[in-house]
Amino acid sequence: QSLEYIEPTEKLESSSITVDFSVEGNPITHVASGFLHNPKDTTWPPKEIFAQVKPKHIRGREMYLEEGMKEYLDDYIKVETKTLLLSSGPITDDYYPGDNGNWERYKKFITKTVTAAQSKGYDFDYEIWNEPNGIGEYWPKSDKEFFETWKYAYQLIKELDPNAEIVGPSATGFEAMCDYDADGDGKIGRYIDEFLAYAKANDVIPDILS
Repeated sequence: QSLEYIEPTEKLESSSITVDFSVEGNPITHVASGFLHNPKDTTWPPKEIFAQVKPKHIRGREMYLEEGMKEYLDDYIKVETKTLLLSSGPITDDYYPGDNGNWERYKKFITKTVTAAQSKGYDFDYEIWNEPNGIGEYWPKSDKEFFETWKYAYQLIKELDPNAEIVGPSATGFEAMCDYDADGDGKIGRYIDEFLAYAKANDVIPDILS
């Protein structure tokens, strides 16, 4: 997929930041501490080391649903919130949601995951995808097709669990704020702007903007 970037008309001015470590600050609160991926299991990383970081938030995959993982994170590590990534299951055998109009496989994956969490009494934030604008690495189809996938997943999750908090679009890096035709309508805009415009028009705005 080719992207039509618009070069900035003015160069950014260079700047510098000086950090003075001799100035005593406030106590460490670990307010922003967290991990992009869940631990391998309840033994690695060693909990004695893991707990010292005091992570407030961890994002992971279906491993959260394994026996003992929630208790490990809640009771020993004291993690406050957990996000469950829902893009891991369907990326197999070159299948992506909506391929040739087929949503069934993605529907089964989301339904199985969300209902399993509900049956265990787990409270997750649900992240629909990972870096969908990553120039094909995680989403090789068009941006417009991802917007449709977002809508499908959002509505299904809310149908299964009306109280679910949904996270997204989890765009990657600086290019999310660059100018190009994200939705294929011939008009140049920013990925995040066009995603949010679509989400608003279809009443599928993320509860948590990532």
